Amino acid sequence: MDDLRSEIRAAFETEQAAHRPSPGMRANVVASVLDGRRSTPKFQWVAIAAAMILGILVVAGLMSTRFAHHGTVPAGQPVASPSAAPSQPDASPSPISIAASSSLIRTTVTGAHPVLLPTAIPANWSAVVTNLSSSFFTVVYTSPDGTKEVDLAIVVPNPGPPGRYGSQSNPKFHGDRRSLYQVEDTTKRTSPRFLIWNEPGTWSEPNGLPGVPYMLSTTGLTDAQFWAIANSLRH
Repeated sequence: MDDLRSEIRAAFETEQAAHRPSPGMRANVVASVLDGRRSTPKFQWVAIAAAMILGILVVAGLMSTRFAHHGTVPAGQPVASPSAAPSQPDASPSPISIAASSSLIRTTVTGAHPVLLPTAIPANWSAVVTNLSSSFFTVVYTSPDGTKEVDLAIVVPNPGPPGRYGSQSNPKFHGDRRSLYQVEDTTKRTSPRFLIWNEPGTWSEPNGLPGVPYMLSTTGLTDAQFWAIANSLRH
């Protein structure tokens, strides 16, 4: 085996001596290897740049989709339908006569007993009825010159405390010992004032107190004028 190897090596050296490579062949081979090594980073940078451009395009696509759907209701959230909102077809946002407002309220409010309305409002005043349902109503009476206003409502009130010159009292109106009369500013004769009380009776809405919750308020009326309106309430 060793003799065979020696013969093969001798034959290779003889052949190599007869056909020696050109002097620049080694340099060409080295240059080719070096060029290959230098070209590799170039291809790597091209690949990195392409990946970055692709990432930017993907992000831009996602952002355009987000803006296109801006303001829509998120998935799984109920969409409110205009028809689902409670309607008040019997309310009168425009002024009507005192007699017409009384008839409208008494016809619609069937879940509260008694339904109280003032009889001392002058006939030339106007009325606007809102928040009208079987259990609630709000009526605003306004004088012809707009300087006086009387508001009456079935409502569960949550009034704030009086101001620096205000006052509060418990007049036991219609037998309600929790009734509250409040004047915003006692230094002004026609200061805004209100009275809240629970009228003995029945109400279709759940309430922590017995009876029907009422609130009467005025603007531009004196104390005597206020109580004249309050004492005229009739069912």
